[in-house]
Amino acid sequence: MNHFLLVRRSQCGWSGRCTPSDPWRVELTNPVDARSLRKERVRVEPDLPGLKVESGGDSLAIRGVPRGRTTYRVTLSSGILDAFGQALEPGPALTFAVGPGAAALFAPGAG
Repeated sequence: MNHFLLVRRSQCGWSGRCTPSDPWRVELTNPVDARSLRKERVRVEPDLPGLKVESGGDSLAIRGVPRGRTTYRVTLSSGILDAFGQALEPGPALTFAVGPGAAALFAPGAG
């Protein structure tokens, strides 16, 4: 375990593609204290409708309804703590470049 809580890496999507339906993942150096995690401690610009932030072990999942072809900047607050009570060290904003959504065709009716 590290003595500091830091962002190890961030990722969106799979195989280098980030679509509007993919969650954004942030891996930290220590397990997150889920009690300290509130969506107010995660700032997303531009605004991300439906923002939800979840933790699991040393990772955060950031979900919402992003627009395709939009780059988002995520700033994590030092109010996020690890399981040892250590605050997240300040760092640069994380960037998530969301590409286009998957092509879809819908038709009215049941057939």
